[in-house]
Amino acid sequence: MEAGGGSTPVMLFCGLGGGLDIINASILYFKAKQQGINARLGSIRPAPISTVHNPATVFAPHGAIITGETTITTKGRYIEPRVAQVLDEGIFFFSRGDEERGDPVALRVALETAKSTYGFSHMFFVDGGGDSLILQDGDGCDTSETTDPFQGGDAEALQAIQGISNTYQAIVAVGLDISMTAFQRNIASLAETNGYFGRINLHSRAQDSYQLQHLLSFDQADEWRFLDRYYQLAEAVVVLAKSDLKLKDNSKMKSHTATVSYHAIKGNWGIQRTWVAWEPKLVDGGRGIAVTQDLAWMYFLDA
Repeated sequence: MEAGGGSTPVMLFCGLGGGLDIINASILYFKAKQQGINARLGSIRPAPISTVHNPATVFAPHGAIITGETTITTKGRYIEPRVAQVLDEGIFFFSRGDEERGDPVALRVALETAKSTYGFSHMFFVDGGGDSLILQDGDGCDTSETTDPFQGGDAEALQAIQGISNTYQAIVAVGLDISMTAFQRNIASLAETNGYFGRINLHSRAQDSYQLQHLLSFDQADEWRFLDRYYQLAEAVVVLAKSDLKLKDNSKMKSHTATVSYHAIKGNWGIQRTWVAWEPKLVDGGRGIAVTQDLAWMYFLDA
């Protein structure tokens, strides 16, 4: 089912593996919905399905659809039920195992089961920060939460999705987790094998070698209204102001990349706080990230 064909395409837009990558994935989810695509939102996380209580359905040992009534009882930041509540829609929850023992094979089975059962024509997996494109030692940077990018969330998720047909990767807020020198080098390598599909600046609306217009079109001015719905979701579930830290109901959670992406896309330049434990120290002794328009670029790759 191709976009623009005789039937409505069904697509999955899924956080790749970071704590609130689902918020970064929602950018494309809202774009697709505005375009008339039957879009579904998902998240890959290190919570065993046995710790996901009251899901709408379990479709695979490592896959479930959750709602605002679902609770997740393993340790960590799990904003997915809150997102489902805000959107009033089921969220696809894919388990990669747990923090200690990931299972990319079982994760792949869950993804393939979802693709065939729910008829996804295409799947996009979204990473915030760029650590998913760290290919060798030394590619990382000081502002990354990740200490070993070759183990854990993104590495296991990438292993699981590799080779699944009509599957893409998107990366936003590049430079938070990977050095720009390494990122540009790795993008060039992907381009040599036709694995790079260009980029879109989600603030300026500039396009650079973008090749996926047949799936997601960003050409017309009115095609950017979707960002309002993304802003509304981020403002409902992400800690964006100091006052949000005082909330006692866990309705908002901290996220380094989701916070920076929000500010970059909205045009809130300058030093912005994210309040995570690994938030960089500034020269003046404070903490924060220098948000620039470059952090609003979203890059598209073959998964």
